[in-house]
Amino acid sequence: MNGRKDEAAEIGITLCMIVKNEEETIGRCLLSAKPFVSAIVVVDTGSDDRTAEIAREFGALVVTFPWSGHFGEARNAAFPHVRTPWILMLDADEEIVSWDERQMSSALADPETAGLYVSIRNYSEPPPGGRYEQDAAVRLFRPLPGAAYRGRIHEDISKPLTELYPQAKLGSASVGIAHYGYAWDAEAAGLKHERNLRLLRLAIEEEPEEPYYVYALGTEYFIRAQYADAAAAFDGIDGRLPENAGYAADCMYKHAFAHYRSGNRERALTLVELGLERSGEYADLLELKAVLLIECGRLEAAYLCVSGIKRETEAEASRIDYVHGIIAEKLFNFAEAADFYTRALLADPRLKHAYSRLLDIRLALCLINDAASDEFDCTTSQIREEIVHDSVNKAMLNIVRDLVELHHAMNGEDKWRSFFLHALKWGLGGYSLQVMSAMRDTEAQPELLYLKAVCHAQQGETKAAVRMLNELSGKWGGLQVVITGWAALHADYERNGAGGTVVLDRLNEHGSRYPELEPLVRSLLGQEHRAVDERLYERTAFALLLTGAWSAFGYVFEKISGRFARLIPKEWIPALMRAPHSIQKLVCQSAACRYDALAFSEQIAVAALYGLSGQKVEALRLFTILSSRNPDRLEPRIGMHAVLCQSNAALFRLVLNE
Repeated sequence: MNGRKDEAAEIGITLCMIVKNEEETIGRCLLSAKPFVSAIVVVDTGSDDRTAEIAREFGALVVTFPWSGHFGEARNAAFPHVRTPWILMLDADEEIVSWDERQMSSALADPETAGLYVSIRNYSEPPPGGRYEQDAAVRLFRPLPGAAYRGRIHEDISKPLTELYPQAKLGSASVGIAHYGYAWDAEAAGLKHERNLRLLRLAIEEEPEEPYYVYALGTEYFIRAQYADAAAAFDGIDGRLPENAGYAADCMYKHAFAHYRSGNRERALTLVELGLERSGEYADLLELKAVLLIECGRLEAAYLCVSGIKRETEAEASRIDYVHGIIAEKLFNFAEAADFYTRALLADPRLKHAYSRLLDIRLALCLINDAASDEFDCTTSQIREEIVHDSVNKAMLNIVRDLVELHHAMNGEDKWRSFFLHALKWGLGGYSLQVMSAMRDTEAQPELLYLKAVCHAQQGETKAAVRMLNELSGKWGGLQVVITGWAALHADYERNGAGGTVVLDRLNEHGSRYPELEPLVRSLLGQEHRAVDERLYERTAFALLLTGAWSAFGYVFEKISGRFARLIPKEWIPALMRAPHSIQKLVCQSAACRYDALAFSEQIAVAALYGLSGQKVEALRLFTILSSRNPDRLEPRIGMHAVLCQSNAALFRLVLNE
């Protein structure tokens, strides 16, 4: 530690900060930076807590500056107090997480370098494992005469440096900063978002010719996943993006991604191509292009695109492997896809989609016996007849062994929860109970206790399921526990010969506690109603599928599904593949009148359901139509082949691919 401090003093770095009521975070920030700086200047804009006191404990000079609603002015207030050749700028909710001393010594000693970009992880969820956006900004710079921050918000120092000193370089620093923002406080994050929008609109009004504020406005919407608003904001920067802007490549990526997530795939692909023309092989743009090409069915082009991305960091390597996994899966190379997803997760355990796809592949394939694939039948009653119990047991044991090894690099508890939920989707609740029996304290963890209850319900062990759900009632899970309890009891009724009756009393009695239930129950009774919440309907139907309450699912589906654009949520598909033929035919019948309006993935799923339910002629007709409409897509041709070969296992794999 002392050696670092001496080196910092020799180089001469002053940490500068602006703060207000940051007593909970400023200590962590100062502690992380102290080994690398020789002085600290804290500009306090009006704290009434212990912020200034804590800063002084770290040897900081505290300067009082009345808040003017202008972040640039507040940051510049620190400059007159700097006596070193370099400034490091941090916020109180940030900390230094990496600092390569050898590279930094060289970079800071370069007399031609005026500023250095550092890597910033902006967390939107708490670490470890939380989501974050990677960013870069000039946070280390020389206090050159005349150079000052500009901007009411999202203030910038790089542009003033390059404009005043065009011969000076802006380099890269091997420094990593974690920015936590309000990752732990959603309400505070929302207030900050509204404040930022207000200041950005004011900044755009004051400086309408400055494109950076338009980029910042789009980014503000982007990080909140408000993609339609982000796309509209970024559209305002078209044709005005400076060639040498440090944020140009990021702006083009976010612009394209926002249109993609807003459903404008063609516009997104056009923007990606324009971005690559300007920025060269920018990894984020190449990755997005690959994803867009995959969705268009151009798998070879997608493979070439993603293969061109340089693996310069672990994060980039993991994303490349993830996209390779998607391509392999689309080509029905499931073993190769699983390998790619595993590699991606080992490099970056936060890739939840990679873990989800890995689980779906491994669990689904353990149900399919290649030796008997042509005879395979997906209905619940026949899965256990066609597939030898010991074979599935061995497959599950191999999966669990592999996951135990994989979980060492991941947040194990959360990942096991995801595993059990996926196993339930594929009707493997009984095997999940075997795995849970080897784990400690599963009933002490509410979410695991809930999943254990669903596993018991799926196995027909209703008393055990209801006991566990009653333990959770009023303590955890809220409405989800109520819905699952109702579904478990309905599955029990059906197993005991009462499948023709849908009992709503148990849902109705919770209406006063959960008012959102009333429209759902009234709709099921055929009465006048307010609009049913789509997510509540999907959760209710999913609980019925998981527990095997097939008749009740059919009743709910028939009464309500026509009100929503999406016919088959993706999470339902594994259960529908093993549902009785009567349920599969009901879904097909509902799809018939609006088949052309469905998304491509739903069209494939419905065609497969026709085949699995014995309606081979109609399945072949639909796959043939889809093939003619989508000549670049493999899925319809695979479906045609599966039907002609009478291979239910191939149809099963086809739907797994979607």
